[in-house]
Amino acid sequence: MNTITIVKQLFDEFASKVGSLPESDLSNIARGTHELVIRVTKKKRPQKNSQALTAGRTEEILAQLNKCVSRKEGLVVLSRSVKTKKELEQLAKFLDVFVLKKDKAEQIKGKIVEATVGAVLRSVAIQGKKHHDHHMHSNSTPHS
Repeated sequence: MNTITIVKQLFDEFASKVGSLPESDLSNIARGTHELVIRVTKKKRPQKNSQALTAGRTEEILAQLNKCVSRKEGLVVLSRSVKTKKELEQLAKFLDVFVLKKDKAEQIKGKIVEATVGAVLRSVAIQGKKHHDHHMHSNSTPHS
């Protein structure tokens, strides 16, 4: 790359950065109360695989979780299917499961299992209890 091309790219980058500054910053620089500092930093490379889980793979994992009959089985499915914390976070986001940045992978797995397998198990338990209670009341004789 020749010098003229490099200088042109530098001025273009400078113009872009200065153009994005708020007017108050430009006024402060013009008044002399602030200074403009030029700093060279390495750009973050865009991640090639920003979508760690494809839609198809997400659906496949959810289908496997829906077949689980215990929370333990759900954890096994996640351990086999999801390899990274980032993938777990993506799956949790898809399920609207709240995850903190400080949560460890095991905690995220537990939250996902609770939102899927746990929800089904609770529902079955409640329906079974209601069904059992209704059945007992319908067979009892009224008190006179």
